[in-house]
Amino acid sequence: MFPRADHLCWGAEKHGIFSVKSAYRLLSNLRDQVQLRASLSRSHSWEEIPPSVWKRIWGYKTLPKIKSFLWKCCAQGVPTRDNLTKRQIHVDPGCIRCGGSAETIDHLLLDCPFARATWFDSNLSFIVPSHTSLKLSHILWIWKEYNFPSKKDEEETLALFFFVCWYLWLARNELVFHQNAQEAQDVFLRAHRAFAEFQQASWAVTPPEPTNTPTVQPQVPPPPGALKLNYDFSATQNSKGVIGFIIRTAEGTPIMGVSEPVTSPSILWGEAQAVLSGLQACVDAHLDNIMLETDNATLAWRLGVGGILRDHNGRSRCCFAYYIGVGSNFRAEIEGLLNGIQQAIRLQVKYLWIESDSAALVSYVDNNSLPWEFQQRWRFYSGYLAKVVWRITHCF
Repeated sequence: MFPRADHLCWGAEKHGIFSVKSAYRLLSNLRDQVQLRASLSRSHSWEEIPPSVWKRIWGYKTLPKIKSFLWKCCAQGVPTRDNLTKRQIHVDPGCIRCGGSAETIDHLLLDCPFARATWFDSNLSFIVPSHTSLKLSHILWIWKEYNFPSKKDEEETLALFFFVCWYLWLARNELVFHQNAQEAQDVFLRAHRAFAEFQQASWAVTPPEPTNTPTVQPQVPPPPGALKLNYDFSATQNSKGVIGFIIRTAEGTPIMGVSEPVTSPSILWGEAQAVLSGLQACVDAHLDNIMLETDNATLAWRLGVGGILRDHNGRSRCCFAYYIGVGSNFRAEIEGLLNGIQQAIRLQVKYLWIESDSAALVSYVDNNSLPWEFQQRWRFYSGYLAKVVWRITHCF
């Protein structure tokens, strides 16, 4: 067919002459082709996640860094010990907290005993049931099936869920890199505090419009036999400030006054610290019948819960108060009830009489019909209430 005899030639070079360089290039290209075919045929777990999960992550209101973190969680891109091991990094793949399972992101956020304790301390315990193991992507996929009362409740709950996941990851890093072991309740409180601040800054909730009526009312003396507690916070710089309070009789005679430096992330938190410090002083001094007065309209409008536990002689045993963000008054009433029962458990109270100024709350408790988001916590506290003598009444 050709006018010359056949002869051997090297096909990897145009001139047909063999060289080690061309042989190396040929083998490298063959290796890359084999690896490409293997990667194309290999399935990834994140490819099976429904598009609605990604839409839910990127579509809801939360911090951009939390959205990015959750996206990496579902895409298996978070550097957990299990993922590091799969990438040929020689570390112990076991969970640093429990040691009983590989430290996957689903174990870290949902299945680890520490994570379950964090969810149990929150009002989101219904999302992570104790009898089964769930994947984060699966929870986001079935989110609509939780039957939230309204769209607003769904968005609020999902935003708080995102914050708790983020702070569980931060707590894990604190333990790994700084050997700082946090309590489960502290993790949720930090997440809830950050969620409340984000809620204030981002959501369409504003104080009532000003009217012609002065917002600052003149001071009035307390009723005869009562005491008035005035408190305030003064911010300086670098999250520093000073809180102070004064307690006076109905005649205006001061009986106690305190001023002390504090560290506070915001003016609102400083005001809350001031009122809590004043209330604690009242408890320590066995002072009852206290009237609070503040010049901070923002703190008066935002939601907080508080209560006092007293013995049969009327002496104060403890008090509590904390800020819970923006929400309904009824939510604050329920939070106050549950926190009060928690304090009773801590004090090992055997006979408990709960008084509330909310007739609706008393009715809901009597009928065992608290809103769905509080049912899990109420069932837990019901175990304690079943062992003691207790009742709840409405007081005016």
